[in-house]
Amino acid sequence: MKKILLLIFFILISNTIYSQSYLGTITKQVNFREGSSSDDNIISSLKPKTQIFIVSLQAENDYYNVIDIATDREGYVHKSFVKVGKLVNKSDQSVFTPNGKSSDYDSEVKIFNNTSKTLTL
Repeated sequence: MKKILLLIFFILISNTIYSQSYLGTITKQVNFREGSSSDDNIISSLKPKTQIFIVSLQAENDYYNVIDIATDREGYVHKSFVKVGKLVNKSDQSVFTPNGKSSDYDSEVKIFNNTSKTLTL
């Protein structure tokens, strides 16, 4: 459920900033940084095969703005350590689609935003 909500969040972000977003993986152990420079603080180290969400392929100083899917943390990784995967398609329809019927009208959705991006619903 958490990954589905995270994916919905990513789609909303990509629709908001009008750029193409991608899923990706880390190819070699790399520093995950707070900014787009080797001088920026290190958040953590990402291991090979770590799954990431690439906010945009428009690199800043050869760094991609990414979100580590496992931790929901946003940061930067040098693009030479990233394998770009599938394009995250923008939705032309509503993000939330009813599925089934319920007599309970007190539905609840929890959405977490652990990034610096603004989430608007």
